[in-house]
Amino acid sequence: MWHGLAQIFNNLGKSEQVRCIALTGAGGHFSSGADKSEFDEVRSTSEQVAAYEAAVSAASDAILSCPKPVVAAIEGYCVGGGLGLAMACDFRVGKAGSQYFIPAAKLSLVYGERATHSLLALVGLVNAKRILLAGERMDAHKAKSIGLVDEVFAEDAFDEKLAEFLDKFTDASPRTVSGSKAILHRLAGLI
Repeated sequence: MWHGLAQIFNNLGKSEQVRCIALTGAGGHFSSGADKSEFDEVRSTSEQVAAYEAAVSAASDAILSCPKPVVAAIEGYCVGGGLGLAMACDFRVGKAGSQYFIPAAKLSLVYGERATHSLLALVGLVNAKRILLAGERMDAHKAKSIGLVDEVFAEDAFDEKLAEFLDKFTDASPRTVSGSKAILHRLAGLI
């Protein structure tokens, strides 16, 4: 999946027909995070950990460097690496009732540097520590109050409000969007 996401975003970024991208999950959830039952297979040696982290970074880098606006449309759970993907997006909109957390502290993992940098930039030092060190869970309204989520839409109006949010970018000049996005990301130290 990580390798596939990088390629998908690279392709979407090159398409002249694409003006804005919504990253969603399936089955009523954005992402429940990594499958920890696979850890013995894919994270048991330092080489495997490095390869796994490189794939995660490549996916996040492809989202960050995509010249189109990318919106994470979050329903249900947005957990761990899935939250990392959402933070790589330009905007995060959550459905009321969605849940956010990073269980790294409970899994004896260290969250990656790229995603930690994004988390720190979005929520500040104290909130980042609460999320990473304590594995604090939060609902969409709490996530919005600390800057993790940009907008929260009611469950019965989510699709309509998401479409309205995406429409804000469809009439913008692609050159202005891509140039401004690249400059802002450089200034913020994201790329």
